[in-house]
Amino acid sequence: MLFNCNGSQDELIIKQSIEAHESGLEAGEKVSNKIQRIEEALSGTDELSGMNIQDSLTALKRDLESWKAMIVEVPGHEHSHEGHEEHDHHHHEPEVHLTPEMVLEVQLDMKVRAEKLDKRADLLLEKIKSK
Repeated sequence: MLFNCNGSQDELIIKQSIEAHESGLEAGEKVSNKIQRIEEALSGTDELSGMNIQDSLTALKRDLESWKAMIVEVPGHEHSHEGHEEHDHHHHEPEVHLTPEMVLEVQLDMKVRAEKLDKRADLLLEKIKSK
């Protein structure tokens, strides 16, 4: 009997890809929520408008939309989209020619990008709170 050693390794890599994908989506959702909080804070006072926060917010929103447009599903991973408006923009047809390792690399990169956006949103919130 022959064993496919690569099969279990591929399954592990796909599992890691799914975890990175989900983590990235969660970070993206946090960014959206923080953007909403920033917008609410900015609408409540004219005092904050001169601090370049509006420009930073515009850039953050643009970068979040770019990130959303680049989201790719992990092959074989089905999940619910209920309550996740960020999920409206990602692609449901993954690149067929990607190896499991390539899929993992893409998902990890997307997760890191989302985490960086989240840190930027945190910095904007801190600026607002300090004024």
